[in-house]
Amino acid sequence: MRPVRLCGLRRKKGRLMIEDKRADFVDNSLCDVFSRRECIYDFLRRLFLTGPSRELLSALIELTAGQPAADAGACPVWEQEFICFLQALQPERTGWLCGTIKPEFTRLFIGPRHVPAPPYESVYRSTARALMQEITLEVRRKYRAAGLLVRNFNREPDDHIGLELEFMYFLNRQAAAALERQQFAAVFTAIDWQQQFLAEHLSQWVPAFCQDTAENTGQDFFRKLAGFMAGFIMEDLVQVSSLKRSIVDPVAKGG
Repeated sequence: MRPVRLCGLRRKKGRLMIEDKRADFVDNSLCDVFSRRECIYDFLRRLFLTGPSRELLSALIELTAGQPAADAGACPVWEQEFICFLQALQPERTGWLCGTIKPEFTRLFIGPRHVPAPPYESVYRSTARALMQEITLEVRRKYRAAGLLVRNFNREPDDHIGLELEFMYFLNRQAAAALERQQFAAVFTAIDWQQQFLAEHLSQWVPAFCQDTAENTGQDFFRKLAGFMAGFIMEDLVQVSSLKRSIVDPVAKGG
């Protein structure tokens, strides 16, 4: 993960405008937004796809260790609490932490018995609370339209939380890469896709998923993580929607 602040998504004053293809659009503040979002989505996708490995936890603790203490006036509560929790962890105890939270991760999200917080959108958005519903196929169509296919196709439901977070990570990287190349239409398209996916999918079920996580664990790591993740997804929906409104589509302008 990049050595940048864990979160800190802040709505910037002023408007970022694309006037035409010759515009000087490599705006440092926008690059910073993409970089921070990449860092967060990278951490969350890796956590839910591969579990809380020692390497991932070490990187997370190191990421926040050198940062100033979270200021209650400068960041929302969900961010402040998670950062303060991570900053209080001792790097030399990473192995102990990993050994402690791995079994809880399995119990909360995998099973084999009752799963307190099923990591699938279809469970939260279908009346049957079952896997592989229409919402799963909806998500699959989103991936395919972007040229992506789940690695374990037909073995892992496409609406797993880790896969949906990875999709956002992919789209954010696309936007950042297009910005670097000054391909402004591609920047707009990647932001538009992210806004749609957040509005139509992640924001529709992640808060309930995080609530189930927090209410069914006795470990601070997962309680703080749940608060951070729910807060970040809803804040990111506002952030991306604001970016989309602020950027003039060069295609619509004939650029």
